[in-house]
Amino acid sequence: MRFSETETVIKRILPYLVRRGYDIEKDLSFEEPVTISGTARKGFIDILVKCGRANPVFLIEAKRDGTKIAAKHRQQAIDYGASIGVLLVAVTNGRTFELRNTTTKKPLLFKPRFFASRKPFSV
Repeated sequence: MRFSETETVIKRILPYLVRRGYDIEKDLSFEEPVTISGTARKGFIDILVKCGRANPVFLIEAKRDGTKIAAKHRQQAIDYGASIGVLLVAVTNGRTFELRNTTTKKPLLFKPRFFASRKPFSV
């Protein structure tokens, strides 16, 4: 079954974040408006992770379940992240999370022994 973007957030992404210790009410905000730096383009950040801080820690750009994460999705997240000044962005379809450095635009690679491959990790 394919979920809508909203269902993907509710049924896949939020449970994943809760399992990792994030508090939905204290640590996260949703659909935050953003204007892309240097343009008149506007959008909405799906999930902004603040962890009780004044400045956000990172953001999550959600795509509907079954969507193949493409370059345009990565760029959207990076543009949003650069506009609000976070170093890290995540793009997810609820099954795969891709983490990117906002400055270099490169993926974050995991090297601990329990990450045997260089592929993005799955939920």
